[in-house]
Amino acid sequence: MSLTNILSILSFQSLFFAFLILMKKNKNQPDYWLSTFFILIFLQLQINVLTSFSTSYEYIDYGFLSMICTTAWFPVLYLYFRTQTRRFRFIDLYHFVPIILVAIVVFYNYTFRSLEHKLEVAESLNDQFPLWVDVWRIATFLIIFPLYTFLSWKKISELERIQTQFFSYPEVIRVKWLKKIVAVMVFSILIALVFFMIENIFGIPFLQIGIYPFLAFAIAIFYLGVYGITNNVALVELENEYSIVAHRKEDSRTKKTILNDRELEIKFSDYKKLLIDCMDAKKPYLNPKLSLKGLASIADIPYYHLSTVINYHFDQNFYDFINQYRINEFIKNVENKENAKFTLLSIAFQSGFSSKSSFYSTFKRHKNLTPVQYLKRSGKSS
Repeated sequence: MSLTNILSILSFQSLFFAFLILMKKNKNQPDYWLSTFFILIFLQLQINVLTSFSTSYEYIDYGFLSMICTTAWFPVLYLYFRTQTRRFRFIDLYHFVPIILVAIVVFYNYTFRSLEHKLEVAESLNDQFPLWVDVWRIATFLIIFPLYTFLSWKKISELERIQTQFFSYPEVIRVKWLKKIVAVMVFSILIALVFFMIENIFGIPFLQIGIYPFLAFAIAIFYLGVYGITNNVALVELENEYSIVAHRKEDSRTKKTILNDRELEIKFSDYKKLLIDCMDAKKPYLNPKLSLKGLASIADIPYYHLSTVINYHFDQNFYDFINQYRINEFIKNVENKENAKFTLLSIAFQSGFSSKSSFYSTFKRHKNLTPVQYLKRSGKSS
């Protein structure tokens, strides 16, 4: 089987991933952006399979279409990250400016030119790319890719803060999955950059080695799709949390008022006592899907006040505050001899943890030991 055939097979995997995402019952905006990304990957890989990296005149138009697809990866992925907590707005269309610019350059320098000029471009590709193509490649590596990688990572960091402020479980935004996507894209671009340097330093024509970076990219995308499906992050129903940003802004404005109003100090002392009583009596932390708004409703405290109480009076974010109670509940349950027949993981689930990974990572962060190490050191067993 030739490398081109392998590339073709891998490209259809991307289309299959997009199809699975679009088959979800309750789709949100992030689902459409992620499926668009996989479709773009399919189109680009199929273009290269169709042309077999040929510079024949009849194939060049497809090759330049591939340029537009490559430029579209980055804003589409960034909008996938952005729409996790905020709806797509008209102003977000400015992210498509790079795609429009590349399309204009292609149309001006090739598509709308004479047949004689097109044949001349086709012939020149046997030796080297036109200057405007090299400018696009350099701009992609040095401007578009670094810029959108930075914006995406900044958005992920923001989502991590939102998650710890409003939710007691890590699965709601699936930050690890988003980081995995960025890592795959960085890997792919670095591979392309290596081959770009090989091409220019050693004078090896792109047509001889062009399939290898695309093959590496296709394998990386295949891994990404399989990871997203097998780890239950790409196909699960996303929770509609678009109101998070609005809540956060309101919370910020309220904090300023609270911190400047000393008359509310007594009220916040009452809120603190009310919260402690609620946690001890009602044990809301046993709900693995507990959110800030959910706890506020149970404790009968306005959620924006509750956020301030936890942040300033307990010196913790919401995520750590709730999981500290879950860890204490887990240790108490392990000490109970009636639970000796249960595994540590089942006891963790009884204590409010939503997954094995969140339990182990949270426990180790709070105790600096794994659950097994902690129990051995303390002489406790389940």
